[in-house]
Amino acid sequence: MGVIDPPAIAAAILDQVSGILWSVFDWDSGEVTFEVGRSRAEEKIQMDLPIDRAIREGILKVANPKSLVKQLGPSWTLLEAVADATPPADISPDERTFLSFVDGRTPFVDLCRKGPGDAATNARLLFLFYCHDLVRRKPEPAVKKLHWRTHPGGGAAEGQG
Repeated sequence: MGVIDPPAIAAAILDQVSGILWSVFDWDSGEVTFEVGRSRAEEKIQMDLPIDRAIREGILKVANPKSLVKQLGPSWTLLEAVADATPPADISPDERTFLSFVDGRTPFVDLCRKGPGDAATNARLLFLFYCHDLVRRKPEPAVKKLHWRTHPGGGAAEGQG
């Protein structure tokens, strides 16, 4: 009909496909298959999106970052930087600075307050760092339980380890 020119149609189709792709990152469970390889020549509209960029953009577009946070652990979870990890080339200077705050002593909730964006954006970034193996959950120290019992009437107390 000639109402919309071909470049506008192609852009609209790419937006639609991108929207479907980004929605996958909001799923709680499911399976997705990507076929990596040369593009098929018969496809009239093609999307050239490297997988690392798709992962980055998908995580940063997650509608509810609580779904990501839940995978990292409770708010008091300690994250530590992975020694000798190489950040991806597309990490910004602000993100690199934020990554340097991950010290194994600062709880996750406090890290989310220190980053370059709002708390939700910072939570997404921390999850992205986790996916890139730049940070990991710090193992919780072994805790020895101590039971202490006092005797009625103010008598002596005894401890048990």
